[in-house]
Amino acid sequence: MKVQKKVGILTFQNTLNYGAHLQAFALCSFLRSMGYQCEIINYHCASITRAHDMKLKNFNGSLKGILQFFINAPVMRRRKRRFDRFLGKYLSREVYTTDTKDELKDLYDVFIVGSDQVWNFELTGRDTAFFFDFAPEKKLISYAASMGVSRLCEQNAKIMREYLAKFDRISVRECDAVKILMSVGVENVVQMIDPTFLIEKKNWIKIAERSTTYRNLKNYILVYAQGRPVYGLDFAKKIAKDEGLKVVVVHGYARKYIGVNNIKDASLEDFLWLILHANHVITTSFHGMALSIIFEKSLYYEEKHSADNANSRIMSLAKLFGLEERKIEDENMRQDLNNIDYTRIRGIIKRERNKAEGFLRL
Repeated sequence: MKVQKKVGILTFQNTLNYGAHLQAFALCSFLRSMGYQCEIINYHCASITRAHDMKLKNFNGSLKGILQFFINAPVMRRRKRRFDRFLGKYLSREVYTTDTKDELKDLYDVFIVGSDQVWNFELTGRDTAFFFDFAPEKKLISYAASMGVSRLCEQNAKIMREYLAKFDRISVRECDAVKILMSVGVENVVQMIDPTFLIEKKNWIKIAERSTTYRNLKNYILVYAQGRPVYGLDFAKKIAKDEGLKVVVVHGYARKYIGVNNIKDASLEDFLWLILHANHVITTSFHGMALSIIFEKSLYYEEKHSADNANSRIMSLAKLFGLEERKIEDENMRQDLNNIDYTRIRGIIKRERNKAEGFLRL
């Protein structure tokens, strides 16, 4: 009898981000469906942990900071408990840190890093665990890893060249990342689709239908904002007025948006349900856009108005599916756009899923 390969996935699971958890679940589920014994390594990167630690000492000492803590902390802790339950059976039993990561090297036959921004040094604090510095002799693969930058400084480029030289296969999520890595001397890099697309629509729907929280919510536009939208919310209100809809905003900020239904503590099942049943979705989020495409929604997206390269992710996704015209340029954007051709898009997803299966065949 053929022995199952044991696969450990290193990704962002210790966060409060919907997309991070859903892509981690998707990759692990897909690998299990391929016949591998797979789990997500419950690794706690110090930089990521600090960023999501709901303790008063991590908020600034101003009155505003203290108020934000007391408003946000209970909501975020409730969200974290729900997230942990969702991934429970996919996580390793043990929690690992930079001090204990060496214990991992003999537990798995293959290590896979990705997806999400696992190679964004600003987020990880240059944590080289995401390059498997603890197991250089094992089979190492990156799947749809993201960098979140438009260029690499020499220090970061050196880290990439040194550690990726030991990888057996390298794939990234954005087309820009392929160019960046090749420009600093990393060869044989390919682009792969985000793991959320590896799960069929019908299976995402089964998960979404577990939610019972918002069953009475109907006829609404969903706004999912990472970074406050400049035009998206006004655009949503304009469509809502024209079509007699409500506006629902899913976010994690202390403030409330006026004149809309604010949702801050939705479970992952709730989040999927809200996208699935929305009349339209407006988002600044890569995974908000990805899941809207999977559920074949009427979709609009807004790029983040920031100086970093945060938009490369959503721009790459729009280009892949030919959805550039769905970008919101201002609150007066045309609403008479043609319906999205999801027959064509289903073909792209099938093609990319087949490509991913070939890449992940161990």
